[in-house]
Amino acid sequence: MRLFFTSIFLSIFCVNICAQSNFFDSWFQESKEELKSWRQEQNALFEEWAQQKRDEYNRWRQMRDGILPRDEMDDIGGFINQNFSSTTSTSGRVRNLPAAKLWVVIVGVADYRNQELNLKYTKDDAYRVYAFYKSPEGGSLPDSQIAFLIDWEATRNNILKAINNIYSQANYDDAIIFYFAGHGTKSAFLTHEFRDTGEEKITGQLLHSELNDIFQKSPARYKYLIADACHAGSFANVSSGNKNNVSSKSGFYQAFEETHGGFVMILSSMSSEYSFEEKDIMQGIFSHFLIRGLKGESDKNKDKIVTVDELFDFVEMNVKTFTRNAQNPVISGNYKDILPMAMLRE
Repeated sequence: MRLFFTSIFLSIFCVNICAQSNFFDSWFQESKEELKSWRQEQNALFEEWAQQKRDEYNRWRQMRDGILPRDEMDDIGGFINQNFSSTTSTSGRVRNLPAAKLWVVIVGVADYRNQELNLKYTKDDAYRVYAFYKSPEGGSLPDSQIAFLIDWEATRNNILKAINNIYSQANYDDAIIFYFAGHGTKSAFLTHEFRDTGEEKITGQLLHSELNDIFQKSPARYKYLIADACHAGSFANVSSGNKNNVSSKSGFYQAFEETHGGFVMILSSMSSEYSFEEKDIMQGIFSHFLIRGLKGESDKNKDKIVTVDELFDFVEMNVKTFTRNAQNPVISGNYKDILPMAMLRE
């Protein structure tokens, strides 16, 4: 009799467990769908907000330059005191600012000619970086100062052509930026047409050494290379230098002036490591935290300037934590820690 009741109890228990398991699976799937829908809504809202801010900023610049009447200045969000391009300080005093410009080349390769190499989110990473540099925080760059190459457009020849076209316009006080998301080896970034036939000839490689030569020859004082690719850290072996610490000052351009130039490489992983993508955030892990840091989460001292050291500390900590130390970002170059990466608005 005892065995009979025990069997009944176990049967009921197993049924309950199965029911609970089915309920949990159903709830978990619904939660994932809700999260995905929420992320899509947030992305759409961000793009709408970014376009609105770009339009407002362009109107402010037209008013500042006398193209539109200045009496409309109060209607467009107060850019005169908040944007880093302003000619007035927070105290209201006019200060002399260098005519610095940003010149940016952004490359994202998810679809390779060899489909076995295809990635999922590198193209999305590049789009988000592009959206940042088109926003006021990233400089509201006009199309003439930014090149954007995705998938089949991102061939070796097209990338080099874009680099030469964009960076050749840079002057001494300017900054040049190169961002790459895609596959990498220990000596090169792999462009769309990459093909290794097993013979000596390999096509579609953007060699670290030739990128380094381009950066070294550029007259721009400020040079940034950011790569989200496997073995990206090997680029640090091509060009090296020591960081020098100096005290920070407030003001985006004041920070530039204190650095006296520099070449910064922020790389997604060590030379022996892979760089991971994550489906739950639909991005490369490195690029995800890079963009969050640029938007302000890395501003440790709350001075509205994201500096190199603040950005890298934020990215390194979060990437290592997220991947349980399987991916370790690298920073290298010859620069000052206060070299600015982004300017935040109120």
